[in-house]
Amino acid sequence: MKQREVLLLKNPVFLAAIFLDPRYQCMLNETDKNTGINHLIKTWSFMIQIQDNVCQTDVDNSVIASVNVDTPDNTTETTDGFELFLSSQSSVSSNRSDTNIINDISVSLHNFKDVERLHYKTNILAFWESQKHDKSDLYKLANIVLAVPATQVSVERSFSGIKFILSDLRTSLSANLLDAIMIVRSNTKFNKV
Repeated sequence: MKQREVLLLKNPVFLAAIFLDPRYQCMLNETDKNTGINHLIKTWSFMIQIQDNVCQTDVDNSVIASVNVDTPDNTTETTDGFELFLSSQSSVSSNRSDTNIINDISVSLHNFKDVERLHYKTNILAFWESQKHDKSDLYKLANIVLAVPATQVSVERSFSGIKFILSDLRTSLSANLLDAIMIVRSNTKFNKV
């Protein structure tokens, strides 16, 4: 159990999930909390990028539709210097707002660092649902991070399948051969019907 704990506590995704879980956050030391916070900030920035890309696609589609309606000859001028200048200024201001958003989530995470511990039987999803309005950014982040499974059954199934391949009588298998056998065994598309 201790070996598994040491292995899990090296994983930044796991540390991020534990950090956002007030039931078990007390198990993390300061370094682990900071690692979890850094991973959560990266996750938040990816969430913002995805959200911005979706919004930008929607805006582009609406601009194209309005240009097609507004211009009688359906042509647009893309070499307009003033328009290029305004577009570049728009991207600069959005970069500044992205920095402010990252700073805001960083402050929220650092404020959440020493949250009061909850009983281990508390439903963590219900806890975050109750915090939906008070800590909306952390709520969104918790919904993403806590949705990731801590372990994967498929990997565990593969490890338990090794006992049929690598027995005491077949310990002379090379690492490459064992890898090849496990790939074939774990991928059903290689099985012949």
